[in-house]
Amino acid sequence: AHPIKSLESFGEYIKSVAAEEGTSYVVGYGGGEALQFLFGGAAAKAATSAGKAAKATKAVDKVADAGKSGKYAKLNEGLNFSNKAAKNMEQLGRTVPVQTLQDAIRHGEAMPDPRGSDAIMYYTIMYKNGQKYNLEVLYDEATNTIYHFEYARKAMGNLPAITQ
Repeated sequence: AHPIKSLESFGEYIKSVAAEEGTSYVVGYGGGEALQFLFGGAAAKAATSAGKAAKATKAVDKVADAGKSGKYAKLNEGLNFSNKAAKNMEQLGRTVPVQTLQDAIRHGEAMPDPRGSDAIMYYTIMYKNGQKYNLEVLYDEATNTIYHFEYARKAMGNLPAITQ
């Protein structure tokens, strides 16, 4: 698996997947939206300019697999995800950029896991498409693994509900 840390490494990863499977991977409409959310508008433009096929789903799945494999030892290298959290990262309406998750862990308010695990729940705010949301992230530093994340306008931890 190729570590995904930037638009350039994402592009290299897509090329390696294409080489492995002997096909080309180009981002279609849904994939472009996912890339735009994850990496910004320039990424979507760069990805869609390569062509119009809709084969990005396999590549995005493999991106999630890179985090599930447990290869990242430190927060600044990347994040590992539990199976459930990785599945949520695959859903366009639920995904949160890895950089945002890392920032939540670095700068959010840390509280004990409400369910009693050794992991820590971090609370902060984030913005998506110009809208403000509360974000909670359950992270275990010992394994560098995210077990849960959610963003919503409801009250979470120490954060009040966000009115629209």
